[in-house]
Amino acid sequence: MLLIIIWAFFIAIIAYVYREFLAHEEILNWWFKFGLKFEKRFFYKPIWGCQMCFAGQMALWIYFFNWVSSNLNESAPFWRFVFFFIPKYGLEDYNVLSGVFSISLSILLTLILTKLIKQIEKWN
Repeated sequence: MLLIIIWAFFIAIIAYVYREFLAHEEILNWWFKFGLKFEKRFFYKPIWGCQMCFAGQMALWIYFFNWVSSNLNESAPFWRFVFFFIPKYGLEDYNVLSGVFSISLSILLTLILTKLIKQIEKWN
């Protein structure tokens, strides 16, 4: 459980940096300009629109691939490649409650981080 909390904190930081900094830098500016073409579509927010949606997506897919890795044979070449990039939770039992907790905690920590940084910026 502690590992899920730690990964939720890292996901929150990654989501905040992705949306607030990389959207305005030349590194990924082309990616966000491409996303503006889909601003009216349903998939705009989870990918480009807000950091909390992006954090929830990251937490969902990381948890899902951890569940898949615990239920499949990892010796297949494709899965070895995919699971190399997925952080391991190391849980023995993957259930819906721990998945919902992981996703919700990632979104909550992203919200708290965003509010905290905006409050610090107001003070300066």
